[in-house]
Amino acid sequence: MRIFSEFFGWGLFVAILIFVVFYFLQGYILHLMIKKDPVYSVAHIVKYFPRSPNDLGKLDIVMTYTFSANNINYTKNNQTLNIDTTDLDEYYVGKEIPIVYYRANPKYSKIDYYHASLKR
Repeated sequence: MRIFSEFFGWGLFVAILIFVVFYFLQGYILHLMIKKDPVYSVAHIVKYFPRSPNDLGKLDIVMTYTFSANNINYTKNNQTLNIDTTDLDEYYVGKEIPIVYYRANPKYSKIDYYHASLKR
């Protein structure tokens, strides 16, 4: 019985470790796929909501955006953008935001955080 408990304990530990590593690598894999053949475009905010601001006057807005590629509409949910609280009125439903997506499969997309319109 002790061998079974020890095996189960180590198996659970390894499974959790693999899950955590995969979870953190998921964003990096998305970055690598888009980096192969990027397409820079604009998307429109469909809905968004702000989170609570921090002590530095920054807040995250969580948004859903939609864009069109190859005559097909794609939607991406729960994308986070960090902004100043004074800039909150600049983000509204229908606003264009810069995105980058993978040419071969546009469902791999993300906000283009390095675009000049998002920098201050």
